[in-house]
Amino acid sequence: MAKRLEESPISDEEITELSKTSQVVRTYANGTNIDDDIEFDPAYLRIGQDFSFDGSVEEILSVEVRRPKSQEFFRMHPDPSYRLDTAILEDQKEREIYLVAPKLRDDLADDITSVRIVTWINSDGDVFLHVLKLPTDNRPVPGRFRH
Repeated sequence: MAKRLEESPISDEEITELSKTSQVVRTYANGTNIDDDIEFDPAYLRIGQDFSFDGSVEEILSVEVRRPKSQEFFRMHPDPSYRLDTAILEDQKEREIYLVAPKLRDDLADDITSVRIVTWINSDGDVFLHVLKLPTDNRPVPGRFRH
C-alpha cells in the first residue's frame, strides 16, 4: 500500500482506487505494446546498417553546388525526382546563382539560363548539386541531352 503523508487530503481508499485504475503503457519505437504477450521475434532485436544506438538522424543543412572533381568518384540517381530543369540568373560579379520564379522568366528572358540541376553523391557520402546548362535554339544539342 502507498505511504500517505500526514497532511495529504487523499484517503487510503482513494490511493488504492487510483493505483488500480492508472496504468503505465510502455511501447516499442514501432508502437507495439511491450507488455503484450508476443511471440519471440528477432526483428525487434535488429539494429540498423549504420550500427548506431542513439536513434539520431543526420540532417543535411546545406548542400554545396559544384561540379565533381576530375579524380572524384561520384554517382547520380537515375530517378527524375533527383533533378530539376529550371531557369537561373547568374551574378558573375558576386559568383551567385539565383533560381528564377516562373512569373519572372518573361521579364528576365535575356538574362536567364535554362539549366538542369542534378543531385550527386561522392564516395564519402557527401551530397552535392551540379548545374548543367540545357541546350538553346542557337546551341547544338550535346549527346547527353538527346532522346
